[in-house]
Parts: sequence; structure tokens; C-alpha cells
Amino acid sequence: YDKVCRNSSATAEQRAKAHYNAGNIHLRKALATRDTGGYDAQSLHKAIDEYKAALRLNCKNTDAQYNLSLAKQLLRPEQQGGGGGGGQNQQQ
Repeated sequence: YDKVCRNSSATAEQRAKAHYNAGNIHLRKALATRDTGGYDAQSLHKAIDEYKAALRLNCKNTDAQYNLSLAKQLLRPEQQGGGGGGGQNQQQ
């Protein structure tokens, strides 16, 4: 997919599909690590970048829009320092 994404002779639609599929690979990689206590943040970031690139080339790709939203939601707990906390606030 990387080769198609960089191929200047590929159509915008071909490059959009390649970015979308590359995003799916990174998202699946991130999801595969969920049993180890969290999601692979690096793979989520890569997935987000690929979905954004796909949407720049084809803004009507609803699957890319959905997967981008999902990847961002999965990344949020990682950015906050881990697997959440059940929504409980700690007071000092």
C-alpha cells in the first residue's frame, strides 16, 4: 500500500484506497494488543494519519470517517495515561 500511496501515476482514488487499507492494517495491529492491557498507541497514530490521508483524497469515504473516529476514541485513554479508571474522579 505504501508504494501505491507514493506513486504519482496512481489516481487519487487508488491512493485513497491504499491509504484507507494501510490505516486498516495499523488499526488491526492496535486492536490485536488490547489483551495486553491497552492498545498500541503508535499503531493508532499511524492509522489516524492514514485515514486522514485517505479522506484528503476522498472526503466521501464514510468507512474512513468511521474508522478515523474509532481510532481517535481508542487513543484517548492511552493519551490520558492508561486504561481509564472507570470514569471515577480522584480528589486530593
